[in-house]
Amino acid sequence: MHSIQPVWWDLIPLVLLCTGMPLLAALVTIPRIRALSAQEQDKIRPRLYASAMLNQWMFALAALLPWLLRDEPLAAIGLKLPERWWLYALAGTLIVAVSLVVQRRKFKASVDGAELVAQQLKGAAFIIPRTQREVSLWALVCLHAGLCEELLYRGWLFALARALMPDWAAALAVTAAFGLAHMYQGAKGVVQTAVVGAIFLLLAWASDSLWLPMAAHALFDWHSGTLGRWAMYGNHERANPT
Repeated sequence: MHSIQPVWWDLIPLVLLCTGMPLLAALVTIPRIRALSAQEQDKIRPRLYASAMLNQWMFALAALLPWLLRDEPLAAIGLKLPERWWLYALAGTLIVAVSLVVQRRKFKASVDGAELVAQQLKGAAFIIPRTQREVSLWALVCLHAGLCEELLYRGWLFALARALMPDWAAALAVTAAFGLAHMYQGAKGVVQTAVVGAIFLLLAWASDSLWLPMAAHALFDWHSGTLGRWAMYGNHERANPT
C-alpha cells in the first residue's frame, strides 16, 4: 500500500471526522439517545440509520480528497484490484464467513448465549435493528460502513500516517483512532473495535487493497447487528415479526 504526503487541509477532516465527531457522539449525541425511552428509540431508529449513512459519505469524501484535488492515484488509498484478486476474495470471504457462522452457532447453542451477546452489544443496543424493515435498512448501513470507513481509516488515514512515521507506528495510530471512534461503546467496546480494526488492516496489508477488508467489515457489522437482534429482541420478533 502507498503513502500520501499530507498538506495543511488534511487536518480539517482529520480533526472533524477522526476526533470531533467521535467526541460529539460519545459525549452529547449518544447519551441523549440512550436517555430516550425504548418506544422513542424505536421511532427514531430509521432516522439514525439515515444519519449514519450520511456520515459515511462524509468519510468517503474526505478519503477521496487526495484523488479529487491532488491527482493522487486511487491506488494510494487502496482502491485497486490486487494481483490474483479472485484468490484473495475467495479465501477472505470464506474465512470471514466461516468464522462468523461458527461464532453465531456457538452463541445460539449456548444456554446463556443470548445474555452474553446482549451484554457485549450493550453499548450499541439503541441502534440494533428490531423489525424486519430495520434489518433491510441495517444491511445498507453495513454496506456503507464497510466501504466508507475502510476508505477513511485503512485507506486515507493509513496512507497519511505512513508518510509521517514507520509502518508499525502508522498501524498502531490508525488502529487506535478506529477504536476511539467507537468510544460511545465504552472502554471495552473501544478495545474490541480496535482489535477488529487491526484485523481489517492486516487484510488490507495482505491483499494490498481495501476491497477485502471492505467486504469483511460489512459482513462483520451485519453479523453483529442481526445477532444482537436475535439476542435482544428474539421473543418480540417471533410475536410481532413486522
